[in-house]
Amino acid sequence: MGVEAEVRAHMEVSFVRHGEGYHNLAATKMGHGCTCLNDMPAPDCPYINPDIVDPALTSLGEDQARANTGTAATLGVEHVYCSTLQRAIQTALLGFEAVPNVRFMAIESAREQSGMHHCDQRRTRTAIHQQFPDLQLEPDLPEADELWKTEREPKVALAARCTATLRTLAADPSPRVALVTHSSFLLTLFQAILVLEDVPDHLRTWFSTGEVRTLCLNLTNL
Repeated sequence: MGVEAEVRAHMEVSFVRHGEGYHNLAATKMGHGCTCLNDMPAPDCPYINPDIVDPALTSLGEDQARANTGTAATLGVEHVYCSTLQRAIQTALLGFEAVPNVRFMAIESAREQSGMHHCDQRRTRTAIHQQFPDLQLEPDLPEADELWKTEREPKVALAARCTATLRTLAADPSPRVALVTHSSFLLTLFQAILVLEDVPDHLRTWFSTGEVRTLCLNLTNL
């Protein structure tokens, strides 16, 4: 079932794509993104590389995240949700940590489309907690990554996670929240889940790294 985006709404959600990660930089250096899903040799895909499991933000990515601090200060966000992947966590903290009394939580359902690409593989819960000790992790987050497989996650499964994430947001009593996540997740959410009526065309397009889009959503029909 679609989720309506409308002017009078249940909740205001600021959607944020993470800043540039080292996997994005690898793709830039190679001159292309994923090729392994288009019947091309897997070594040509910049995202199949065990050295970039759960990559961090580049210096540019950190700058992109910090550039959101001015916008974040005007949004009135009380709760920031983010993917459990490092680049999303860093983007959330760098962009929103100066907001007074803001709370952060990392949730597994907001991860990028999983499988095959090493950049979308999560580290252990312990490793995440050691790096970000003040970040709240969802209580039932498994120690090991149970989502990542050697095969790419089907889009229908990704869409189900998008809906599950919206249900998590809908259960939050805060009137304004933020969700820091990933490009394929956001594209699926905006093209297959949200019902976008009378909105600018650019809201239906691919998110740039570090980009923020704020919508008023009716989440009562999930």
